[in-house]
This record gives sequence, C-alpha cells and structure tokens, in this order.
Amino acid sequence: MNKTLLISMSNVISPEKDEEFNTWFNEVHGPEAIALPGFRSFTRYRVASQVVPPAEKPTYQYFAIYEVDDAERCAKALLDAAPNLSMIDALDMPTAMGLMCEEIYTTRKDRREENKVVARRLIETLGALDTQGFLDCLADDVVFETPGQFALAGSKTKTDLAKEFPAMRDVIPGGLKFTIDTITAEDDRVHVELSGESKTVDGRDYNNKYHYAMIIRDGKVVRFRDYLDSDLAMKVLGQSFEEHGATYFGRDDEKNAQANAPA
Repeated sequence: MNKTLLISMSNVISPEKDEEFNTWFNEVHGPEAIALPGFRSFTRYRVASQVVPPAEKPTYQYFAIYEVDDAERCAKALLDAAPNLSMIDALDMPTAMGLMCEEIYTTRKDRREENKVVARRLIETLGALDTQGFLDCLADDVVFETPGQFALAGSKTKTDLAKEFPAMRDVIPGGLKFTIDTITAEDDRVHVELSGESKTVDGRDYNNKYHYAMIIRDGKVVRFRDYLDSDLAMKVLGQSFEEHGATYFGRDDEKNAQANAPA
C-alpha cells in the first residue's frame, strides 16, 4: 500500500497568539486527530521561508503532516469528527487548508559511493590509531560491537572507543596496516572484507582477517560490527594487553573480569 498523508496548512490570526496556538496544536488538536481511526502520527513544521513563488512573507506559517492508513476512510473520519474537535480563536480559520495525499513515486539519493568513502576513512584512521579522525567518522550514539564470547568482545560506546586508543597505541605502537579485499554497499549498509598486519610492542606478529559490517547515515557510522579471528586476537593481543597492564579496549578491570568469566 502506498503511503498516505494528510497535510494541514495553517496560520495564526496574530503574532501575540502564536504561543497559544502552538500549545493548543501540540497538546490538544494534534492528539485529538491521531486518536481518530486510521491516524497514526503527526509532525509539525514551522515555515522558514517561501521559495516558490518567492515571497517575503510565506503564504502559510505552519504545516502539520499526519501519517494515515487510507485516504478516503481517514478523510471521512476527520469530517465526521470535525464538529466535536476542539477549536481556538488563535487559528486563522478562513486560510486553513487540509490536503489528503497519496504517494505515487519515491526516489532517494544514491549514497553508496559516499558511504564507501566514509568506511575507507574509518579504516584508515583506525589503522593509524588516529583517535580524533576515527571518532569523527562515528555518530555520537554509535553502537560498536565485536560479537563473540571472549574478552575483547562486547558492545562499546563512542566514549569507550576514545578510551581504547591509548591502550592500543601502547600495545601496537606502529598501528595496523589494513588491506581491503572487497567493499560492497547497499542502501545505508557497507560491508568490508580486509586483512591487517601489525606487530605488538613485544615483537609478536598480529596478522588477522576481518569483516566489518557498518550502517552509515548522514556521513557517520551509526553501527559497526567487527568480525575477526577471536582465537588469534586473544592469543596475541590478549597476552600483550595483560603483560603491559592495559585494559581491554577501554574497559575497566571489573568489566575485564566479567568478560573473562565462564559463560
């Protein structure tokens, strides 16, 4: 079924009534409308400027967009309920307009190549252990996950990751040399298969294989899953972390103990 929207356009009768109007719409009128059969949600917008046709004063001050299930059924429900809906004199009723709209076509900007660039930049900064560069690739609410039942596994926040880099530089002072084998993108998802070469501070080779699964939105990674050879990671990195007194990837000793506890 195509998306159906009710678009409501409205004006306030005078500037001094603006606050009263918005309070009424947000707290009374909108909730009354979405309580009707077939109405699911509403979002309001203040008009910032009128672009076409250009006008110093926009024809309408406010828009409300309601998501509805069915145009005909919801239009009838609204008209039937209209006599009982709360009204307010702050609304300029003669200029108010409502349009029931049915979706006929949707297209979206293809961001796959842009997302690949973000993924490559993240891998480059991770390999260089460039803390700020790496964090700049991440959304503030990013979820960074290493699946598995081993000490280096778990879910981390952006704050956790910021704490991880000093410990990583202590253990792998030369960073990691990544080689991307394949990189594919579809919608907001990017998958990267890659290999990494590095040497720990005590001379151990750490050469692992990885699969990074990312979700990227608005140029930032919002979710990252790191699949790797966990046995190799624990054999080489785990031992180096312990010998040099570093915490596991930004975790404190209590979390380390929990991560190492038998399942």
